[in-house]
Amino acid sequence: MEEDSIHHSLQKLHCSVKNYDWGLPGQLSQVAKLSELNSGVQFDPMKPYAELWIGTHESGPSFLVNDNGGGDGETVSLKDWIFDNPDLLGDKVVQKWGSDLPFLFKH
Repeated sequence: MEEDSIHHSLQKLHCSVKNYDWGLPGQLSQVAKLSELNSGVQFDPMKPYAELWIGTHESGPSFLVNDNGGGDGETVSLKDWIFDNPDLLGDKVVQKWGSDLPFLFKH
């Protein structure tokens, strides 16, 4: 990925989905619908969808998608991208947390 484009434009993330038993069936689940919009993969209407994770957690990492306008869909983990671009988080955050985000956003 080109450094200039990755620093100066919005980046698309593919987020992780958690299918815990307590989740709602896909046909009733906001998480399933968001996941389908995010990944382009059709959800299973009977499978439980519990949480959409956005972050660097090892159990459900997010990935940046770079299609370079050509649809090649090259991906890099958000954790690796932060590791390669620590200035975007700021010194205090990097000193304390490294390339891990200090939070896990869930929907």
